Amino acid sequence: MSDIAQHPRPQGRLLVGLGASAGGLEVLQRFLSLMPSDSGMSFLVIQHLAPTTPSLLTEILARSTGMRVVEASHGAPLLTRYEGERGHSLPIDACFASMAEHHGTRAVGVILSGTGADGTAGCRAILDHGGRTLVQWPEEATYSGMPDSAIQAGNASHVMSVEQM
Repeated sequence: MSDIAQHPRPQGRLLVGLGASAGGLEVLQRFLSLMPSDSGMSFLVIQHLAPTTPSLLTEILARSTGMRVVEASHGAPLLTRYEGERGHSLPIDACFASMAEHHGTRAVGVILSGTGADGTAGCRAILDHGGRTLVQWPEEATYSGMPDSAIQAGNASHVMSVEQM
């Protein structure tokens, strides 16, 4: 049993933010394919994408999971199986900070393959609000910059392989 499974689950469903950039598509597909579609959790994917280029990310990820995949929009409800701002320089940090503020102990930040330090400050915000952070083993990531940054800053409550998450 992984360390994360041993922690008591907070009341209400968990919101799991998945932050990735370079090398992230493959690991996002793998993560979602391993996640049971009836987990009762909501997942929010934050991927570095060009704001002016149309993306097929929703369609690509939908092929990897039995869960419903929709593009997020401001004010849209979070979905589970049971329920029916671009341009920011650090979108993972911004999203994780918002998750921390609004979901507190129900927020889980996941840092996957990517370059740079996006997600590091957001992980700190989640931890400061009682949530948890999972970081992909840097040796497993295609690009280890984001995982390394979160770990070195002390902002990873768990460091593990995608399969352990």
